[in-house]
Amino acid sequence: MFRNTAILGTVLKIFGGIILGMWLLDLIFSGFEDVWAVTKVMFFIFLGFIVLSLLGYLVVAAMYGGKYCVLFEMDNEGVSHAQLPKQFKKAQVMGFIAALASGNPTTAGAGILAASRNSLYTAFGKVRTIKPLPGQHLVKVNAPLSKNQVYVEDQDFQFVLDFIRSHCPKAQ
Repeated sequence: MFRNTAILGTVLKIFGGIILGMWLLDLIFSGFEDVWAVTKVMFFIFLGFIVLSLLGYLVVAAMYGGKYCVLFEMDNEGVSHAQLPKQFKKAQVMGFIAALASGNPTTAGAGILAASRNSLYTAFGKVRTIKPLPGQHLVKVNAPLSKNQVYVEDQDFQFVLDFIRSHCPKAQ
């Protein structure tokens, strides 16, 4: 997790999208008055989210021993990505702690949801885009409502990428 920051990048993209949406809604509801003030506030909120995300990522990475351990299984129909049982137990504990400590029903629900899911399956027939990132040992396989990230060692990267591409007829 310290050598490959793909997970952190995903978290920051999510928060960036949320902040962008909040910024747009705030501008719309204010009638586009004082755009600079709204932008400045949202910028500082985004900086706060970046700091909190970095701290949270470091805590989770430390709890996982610096490694995100998953098992990938591919066949002709799709790819499955499952967190290994030992790490999933840690994720469950963190999710339940978040749920109990939050005092907020929304945050509690997010904690419970995070603690209940340890795998993701992406059917090749639904994949719309494939994004290879060899420098990060990563192939992003994107389908509607399913964004899977396949981590691959250097020696297997081209084989896995070619296999995925050959089985995703709708992918670009």
